Amino acid sequence: MSLDFNKEKQRLSQNTFIEWVMRPIRPSDMITVYLSDHVDGHDIGIYCCLIPNDAIDRSLDDLSWDLSCGDGHPGAVIHHEGEKEVVEYLRYGEYSGIEPLVIYREFYGIRENYLEISDEFRLFHRLFHDRKENQYIKIADSGTEHTVAVIKPKQIDIRLQEIQQF
Repeated sequence: MSLDFNKEKQRLSQNTFIEWVMRPIRPSDMITVYLSDHVDGHDIGIYCCLIPNDAIDRSLDDLSWDLSCGDGHPGAVIHHEGEKEVVEYLRYGEYSGIEPLVIYREFYGIRENYLEISDEFRLFHRLFHDRKENQYIKIADSGTEHTVAVIKPKQIDIRLQEIQQF
């Protein structure tokens, strides 16, 4: 097996991916909020989350992931206050306030895994789910419709202006 060093150097530099991520985006554009694929022998992925404004600086200062695909499910912690046991419900499983926009549902091979968009996002925008096309549509007061999100097996795209309004 021969290795094309120039091609490998180009891949490792991630210039093509960086240019794609840094491209100018208009609010009406669809942006990829989830991507999981295998291209040219390499895995590629995008996973996003919603970060509270007061946590942005802390998040940008830390090179680790704030939320991994499959995280962000409800949970509880038990702690003690003196002799009393206190159970605290955590909507996204932790204290940071970071929440998933895309939820990866896994059923351990018993049922097919699938992707969902956050309930709160869908309800906030009053989105209609076109199950046949697997896309979410916003219906304006005037009756006009526009696609807000498109779900594909390996990718989810959401219109930027809806994310900015959320």
